[in-house]
Amino acid sequence: MTTKAFFQASCLFLFSISIQARSWENQAGKIIEADFISVHGDSVNIRADNGRKYTIKISTLSQTDQDFVAQRTQPMKKSIVPKLGSIIEDAMKGRTMRLKGEKLKKDSVGINPDAEYYAIYYSAHWCPPCRTFTPNLSTFYDEMKPKHDNFEVIFVSSDRTEDAMEEYMNWGKMNYPALDFDKIKNTNEITRYSSKGIPRLVLVDRKGKVLSDSYVGEKYVGPYVVLKELNQLITEK
Repeated sequence: MTTKAFFQASCLFLFSISIQARSWENQAGKIIEADFISVHGDSVNIRADNGRKYTIKISTLSQTDQDFVAQRTQPMKKSIVPKLGSIIEDAMKGRTMRLKGEKLKKDSVGINPDAEYYAIYYSAHWCPPCRTFTPNLSTFYDEMKPKHDNFEVIFVSSDRTEDAMEEYMNWGKMNYPALDFDKIKNTNEITRYSSKGIPRLVLVDRKGKVLSDSYVGEKYVGPYVVLKELNQLITEK
């Protein structure tokens, strides 16, 4: 074979691969070399080496060819986009507490991993405005949590002792998780939004970006504004 002939043969070989030429066999054993074009209804369109196109009933093909067509025409599965990591969830690992009955105990499960929004609630039993708002937040949580799993409320106590925190959580029927009282001072990812007065509700996303706050600059707008925005976010379709 001359160099030119070898080059031409090589090009033809590469071209045949690129257009996915293959042997097609019908149930009678007849074979044709052709490349796959498309599927239309119950037929497959193929192109032979001479350029001629054929339309063949899929049911007349060998089982191997029927399987090939089925694989080529399966709808592509949507790739699953992994959820971005949550600095809030990470910060609460090993630092989550919940009421178990009337006792405040450590919760090894942690907070909701599927949450997209976190409402961090800074409050204390000794604060009268807090006691006014807390029952509303607890009612909202109990009503919305079974319907919408895309949010979490996290309580950060400003009480003076863990016993006082436990008493307040029982009084306020706080079924949402709380930051471990002993870890409050060294969990900056959760406490960094609490530099001003209480009650303060701060809504953040998985990256910790503030979406709504009880304070707008130096102006106190209150936790109800934040609760309203949280409701809009978790219920929008």
